[in-house]
Amino acid sequence: MLISSLFIIITCDNAHLPDGRYVAENDKGIYWRKNLNDEGGCSSDEDYGVDINRNFDFKWGDKEGASNDPCDSDYHGPFPESEPETKAVSQYARDLFPEGQRRSDPLNQAAGEDTIGMYVDIHASGGYIYFPWGHENKRSPDDDALQALGRKIQYYNNYDLWAPGSPDFQYTAAGDASDYMYGALSTASFGLELGEDFYESCNNFPEIVRINLPGLLYAAKISKQPFSLVKGPDIVEIFSGEMVVSVQASDSQRAAGQSTGDQGVSSVQLYQDVHPDDYQLGRDTTWTMSLKGSNSGVYTFETEINFDAAEIAVPSQRQGISSGRHILYAQAKDSDGYKGPVSSLFFDVEKSDTSSPTPRPTRFPTRNVSSILLYRCILSLHTCLPLTPSPLLFSQQDFQLDSRQDFLQDCPHHHQLPQLKLQSHPSQSLRQVALLQNFRQIR
Repeated sequence: MLISSLFIIITCDNAHLPDGRYVAENDKGIYWRKNLNDEGGCSSDEDYGVDINRNFDFKWGDKEGASNDPCDSDYHGPFPESEPETKAVSQYARDLFPEGQRRSDPLNQAAGEDTIGMYVDIHASGGYIYFPWGHENKRSPDDDALQALGRKIQYYNNYDLWAPGSPDFQYTAAGDASDYMYGALSTASFGLELGEDFYESCNNFPEIVRINLPGLLYAAKISKQPFSLVKGPDIVEIFSGEMVVSVQASDSQRAAGQSTGDQGVSSVQLYQDVHPDDYQLGRDTTWTMSLKGSNSGVYTFETEINFDAAEIAVPSQRQGISSGRHILYAQAKDSDGYKGPVSSLFFDVEKSDTSSPTPRPTRFPTRNVSSILLYRCILSLHTCLPLTPSPLLFSQQDFQLDSRQDFLQDCPHHHQLPQLKLQSHPSQSLRQVALLQNFRQIR
């Protein structure tokens, strides 16, 4: 993913940067959730400040989802983006996500299936997945895609859907970040309420990471065209033996009854050493897999890896494959024509003494372990790691490790990231993705 994606991780915001964080960590009895702006007119020493997650410039000041009382915990501030924390995140997002995809009427106009980018908001606590709209209990113009996104994230963490029209919609939140990113910037957006406690114990983070990390990786995989790719089928299993690759794909397994998952899987395509988005006919190698059967909505495809008969336009290029490590990318398509997210697999080719190179596939997928470990530690930030004052930016390089290492090891508590064996690779097309993770105490 890091070859063609840009990740921006904002580790601290809201009450945690930096004044409110001090109060939240040193006076836990008052459950502080605001910043320490004392110019709003509140005379109470325990109630002043602005709720950053009511200060964004979309549906700001809606009385049903925020308060105009400076002493209330959800006080929205004197005007939109009045707080430096809000202004910094908003301006950064405006610069990041393409201006040309913004809508003139976001309340009634869908974002479109070519929209780029993903925003993920991480809060604590309660075990919820939420997505627009949040300022009112009403479905958005892109509700089919956002409902599918929520359910596919739910497949991994089993959280309740704090979703418009659902029984677990808790309360409205006007001027919040998730609605702003989707409404004002036309970016796919959702949020997570992690854990069960306002002040989560560090001992609980291994389990929180275990159930939430796959969903975050899924969000990253679809971020190039989230409103389209989320409707397509998922590769639920990819494995290989000697010269044979088998793929299981499903449009329904992770969609939990959502209408976008009602279709069958019509095809699976394999690509050698090139992401499907960068594939060029006549230059790159691809195989169309054969359907072997289906069971309960899961379709099984297989193909034999034959490099001399691969689907390339120029016969003279059918000369086998070089020895060393290679990557197979797989992408499925459903009967409505929607493609799903890409999955991948390493395989090694060993040079024979007497014949052409022989593929030796491996079951280990291309999980970019450096990014996984980074997520692992970032999620433990407020108690396990020191404050990082600026966003962590990854672009133009692919950081890969030996995929066999345990990527869910405990986050180090000695205030440093794990030692990673990094290897740089040339950049391919840059895909705009942002996972702006804000650590807030309550939405």
